[in-house]
Amino acid sequence: MSIFTVKNLSFSFGKKHILSDINIGDVQKGEIIGVIGPNGVGKSTLFKCMSRFLKTPSSSVFLHDKDICTIKESSLAQQVCYIPQNVYSTAHLTVFEVVLLARKFAAKKTTTDEDINIVSNVIETIDIPDLANSYISTLSGGELQLTALAQAIVRQPQVLILDEPTSALDIHHQFEMLNIINNLVKTFGIVCFMSQHDINLVSRYADRIALIHDTSIQVDIPKNVLTSENIEKVYKVEANVSHNDDGTITVTVLRSINKDLDTNIDAIKSLFTQTVHA
Repeated sequence: MSIFTVKNLSFSFGKKHILSDINIGDVQKGEIIGVIGPNGVGKSTLFKCMSRFLKTPSSSVFLHDKDICTIKESSLAQQVCYIPQNVYSTAHLTVFEVVLLARKFAAKKTTTDEDINIVSNVIETIDIPDLANSYISTLSGGELQLTALAQAIVRQPQVLILDEPTSALDIHHQFEMLNIINNLVKTFGIVCFMSQHDINLVSRYADRIALIHDTSIQVDIPKNVLTSENIEKVYKVEANVSHNDDGTITVTVLRSINKDLDTNIDAIKSLFTQTVHA
């Protein structure tokens, strides 16, 4: 069953076109869409449009076939949860308190023992019980990302939009977080969009990959998107793509093919040489 649809989405900042006719199509229950592309290509902009933090000029994002622009903001916030790549807070609250507040926001009622149990279980599941009584202003970037995920989970959304959710985490916690997200999505039929710079990591979890390049997008299963040709065209690197026996894909970058980079390095070398001889 289709939960979320993105079709013909375009967005510009003034005269600068960021996204043009983006089509992801219908996204089904329990599906993870991995969104990849170079820095500054529009991944975060796409996510903000999908969660109505930015308004598109025409109907292009639909929740249960209903234009999100026609849904009350409070109702949309309960159903679609967007976590930006940079999570900051200076509030004098503990991790447990901010997660409980997120639960209270979603439940729209007085906090109950059930709410407290749910928050406790989520904090335990994400493996941050030691942080429960820590003030969020003292947390590291990775700890803030884990806390933000806990806030999202207790809201029980239908759609999760995660902008680089593991960027501040070590290798162990990257896999732990993505395993948690994958289990939740598959168990409860949540739709998940997740941007990543680690192509190998996203290919392990995504059902489909959306590759953004030059304001356009290609959406397909990982093996059809992660080709050496696509990677060279989009990222300007030569890469070897291996298809493993377990169905995963390994992308090994061999070298940069950016000729401008070589020119810039030569210019820097010349600058240093001139400085030494001065």
